[in-house]
Amino acid sequence: MYMMNCKNGTLNNLQKSIISTLVISLMLFNRAYSLSTCQCQQVDSAQELRDLIYSQRNDDGISQDHLLLCPFDLATSPIAIDFPIHIQCYKENLNHQCILRPKYNQQSSILKIESDNVWLEGINVKFAKDIAVMVSEGSRNTKLINMVFSFAELPDNTISHAIIKAGNYSSCQIIKSTFYRNVGTAIRNFGEMIIISSTFKNNEGAKKSANEISRNRGTIVNKKQLVLSGNTFMDNQGDLGSVVFSTLDAHTYDAGGNCGNGNEHCNGVENMTSVYPEPFNTYCHEFDDCGTQS
Repeated sequence: MYMMNCKNGTLNNLQKSIISTLVISLMLFNRAYSLSTCQCQQVDSAQELRDLIYSQRNDDGISQDHLLLCPFDLATSPIAIDFPIHIQCYKENLNHQCILRPKYNQQSSILKIESDNVWLEGINVKFAKDIAVMVSEGSRNTKLINMVFSFAELPDNTISHAIIKAGNYSSCQIIKSTFYRNVGTAIRNFGEMIIISSTFKNNEGAKKSANEISRNRGTIVNKKQLVLSGNTFMDNQGDLGSVVFSTLDAHTYDAGGNCGNGNEHCNGVENMTSVYPEPFNTYCHEFDDCGTQS
């Protein structure tokens, strides 16, 4: 495991987290396209979807119900999830999709996670104009599994926007997910995050213009603690960490199996070594070439 800006003393705990997350991801992925003994639930409108999600709330606020949804394609206003739940799209084959898109070109979060133990699986979020998934401050054990985020176009004149934003003191695992042809930062992490076996392709960070300051200029911005394992980064563009930009006090770990090809500036983690002035002083930790990995 390659460590950047990190003390050796935290390695054992991180290894345990990675192993447990890998086991969970393999179990969930093997189930994703298998037939289920549970019948999926049909939703025909965003309001039906919202009502169905909220109907799964348990009185104890701790138990996690499993909601299996039939494929859908819906435009929705923001949905806040403030209780534990596992929401899964039922897929008999690869053509089945559960698609969420913003309603009326809205510029606000599509899904806002405000609880521990919220798992989203197999959902395709398209055309986001702002944060697609917001993991709120202090929300723990969020899992985004087999998700697809595509064709987002985020505003480039703010510091805090991203397709997935994980707040302070949060913990989030992104597993076997895809980020494709998005404009603006894909992930902005302020908590503890693990990304495993995911693909980032043809994403473009918004460019900094002469008249405004942009911070949405790369694929992943890590400001706290990030572990990467078995991910693919191809043809991503951005003038600030086209793959990963790790800020001065952040800890970014290459746990192996990551690869990069055709990314602007750096095919790996661009580590900040000074804050001012721009352009920042950085050094690049290169991932393996995707074409040479066994």
